[in-house]
Amino acid sequence: MLSKIIPLSGSGRGTLTITLFDGQARAVLRPPRDGTLILSGDGGMGQMALTEGKGEGGCSFAPRGAVLRLPDGALMQGGFGGAKALEERARAAALACTANAPEKKVQEDAWKKSTQEENARIKGSRAENAQAQSALGKSMQEERIRIEGAQAESARDQNAWGEGAQEDPDGFPPTVREEEGSAGQKPKEDKKRQEDRAFRSAPERQSEALLAILQKAKEFFGGPAEPTAPDMAAANDAVLNPFPEEFPVSRWKRVDYPATGRYYLTGEVLKAGGEYTIYALPGQYVPGAMRAKGFTRFLRGRDGSGYWIKISKKR
Repeated sequence: MLSKIIPLSGSGRGTLTITLFDGQARAVLRPPRDGTLILSGDGGMGQMALTEGKGEGGCSFAPRGAVLRLPDGALMQGGFGGAKALEERARAAALACTANAPEKKVQEDAWKKSTQEENARIKGSRAENAQAQSALGKSMQEERIRIEGAQAESARDQNAWGEGAQEDPDGFPPTVREEEGSAGQKPKEDKKRQEDRAFRSAPERQSEALLAILQKAKEFFGGPAEPTAPDMAAANDAVLNPFPEEFPVSRWKRVDYPATGRYYLTGEVLKAGGEYTIYALPGQYVPGAMRAKGFTRFLRGRDGSGYWIKISKKR
């Protein structure tokens, strides 16, 4: 990792810090300004957008100087050390950006609006799910209380029946005692005992109300999907932007692997150099540890979780 500080002057003054790592450059301008930054060196030129003084883009060379085109078309520059050819080429590239600036601004605004609408939809869906879970829990609790009350009442009836029963003089137990004058017929039970026997013969009985509640829960929340292969990823779920400072104009999804507890994040990011796909693997920062190919950058999410990042430019 290499860092370089370049003082800028012209339409204002500032200090630009460039950090190079794995073919990428991260720029921080103090005091912060927005604009299009052109980096120039013996190995070529690179371009990135600065938002609130921060930006990131591809850079496989050591920059000698930089030119920043501000939103009003004015320029700030510095660091060329007398290399006039590099300076003029960087200025020309910065001025050429003005032709594409309105189109890029419209595209960026559309992305921001779409991202805000998606975040609002996710928050609303979470609130609806929480409300539905609360209502379902209340209904199930009421049904459980009703079932427990019915079971307690049945137990009291059985106890009262056992205490009131008497032994038959002929040796029959109370449940099969014959009625007088019914010799030669099967023993009969009174209606109360028949109902109790029917109740005790179904130990796993569930009420229709409870079944209706469980069916409603299944329809609302849906059952778990059965993957066709052990490593097949589940359907993508949209999530809030986990890296709002690093990638302010982006939309993200979470991809889960069923029955493993593992997941990763994938994001579509719009930057000055074009559109990028970003993959984020959860993990801890351990210097020198083995990691997946291409995952060369480590970031902390908005919730404090650590992720290894891989950036791929769309074609």
